[in-house]
Amino acid sequence: MEKRIENSDLAGITKDDLIRFILKKELKELVSEKAGEIEIPVSIFNTKLSPLESIVRYLKEKQNKKINEIAKLLGKNPSAISLAYKKAISKKFDFKKTDFFIPLRKFEKNRNLSILEIIVKHLKESGQRLTEIAKLLDRSPKTIWTLFNRGTKKQGLKDVKKQEKVSEKGKRIEMKGGQND
Repeated sequence: MEKRIENSDLAGITKDDLIRFILKKELKELVSEKAGEIEIPVSIFNTKLSPLESIVRYLKEKQNKKINEIAKLLGKNPSAISLAYKKAISKKFDFKKTDFFIPLRKFEKNRNLSILEIIVKHLKESGQRLTEIAKLLDRSPKTIWTLFNRGTKKQGLKDVKKQEKVSEKGKRIEMKGGQND
């Protein structure tokens, strides 16, 4: 009889599951499997496929999801998903194992952002630097910076550098005003 581990984060994971983790170092994948949450490996986005094609092909081929399920998960039209998959299968799809994953729910929550903006935002929030994100996604640092800033603007947040410039200008104006008095 298998003993269950008593911990809210690890509920439902058996001793055999834990041994598998120790041997294969797949705890993150194991916990998400048990929770039923799909996590997308970031490494699928550094291929020649578009971000949508990458997600669709990953969900279809690696997660065995149907086109209609994928459309519902991503909030897209099934015909758009079907077209993306047809385009994706004609291209090479090869990704490496990675330590970086993005929960599929992030794409559901942020429908006003592009797929790459969501990915960059998630990685930035998880503590990655923009240059590290650029390497992970095989994009230029300037592209990653642009995606990050565009995403923050869409969410109504201002770029940190612009906020600093405004506050510096404000201080200069105050100092000038103080000198004239």
